[in-house]
Amino acid sequence: AKSVDEVLAATGRHVSDILNGRAVPLLPDETHRLVARPNSTIALDAKEMSVAQWAFEHDEITGRGTATLPAAEGTYIPLRAPRGTVGVLAAFMDATSEPWLGERKHLVQAFASQAALALERANLADEARSAWERVEAEFLRNTLLSGVSHELRTPLAGITGAASTLIEAGPSLSSATRSEMLETIQYEAERMDRL
Repeated sequence: AKSVDEVLAATGRHVSDILNGRAVPLLPDETHRLVARPNSTIALDAKEMSVAQWAFEHDEITGRGTATLPAAEGTYIPLRAPRGTVGVLAAFMDATSEPWLGERKHLVQAFASQAALALERANLADEARSAWERVEAEFLRNTLLSGVSHELRTPLAGITGAASTLIEAGPSLSSATRSEMLETIQYEAERMDRL
């Protein structure tokens, strides 16, 4: 899985298979509040979302089968990555099974760990792509400014040269030369106006 959505879908699917239940990864939004992805088939009520948020903020496994907030329906496993917690895995087991014992616990934690690494990799890839796009935009901006600068300097040099000749030589110029200088000034000024 390369994208965040692919990682979330694979994680939810595989953890659900292991648990014979349901699983949904929750990621923080811009305000650091956990949300399920729009394509998630599992909806959590306010109570369960608050337990998930607590697990995210305290970076601690919480909910059913744990000592912290055990009255919750689900178990909430923080998705820990090297740069910090990137989300929470909400796991809902069937009512008859002991949720947080033995191999099942270790397997779900291993999935959460791998999902966190994959999410961080996908986020880093997005950040790298954004950085590259900014570099490309800056390069394009500089190229455009350089081109426009050159195109503006050429008529400006013509205007300056003709005007300074008219000022310095003044009355000693023939009327044909004076007329030619004035036409140059007008032409180059119109060219700058077009640019």
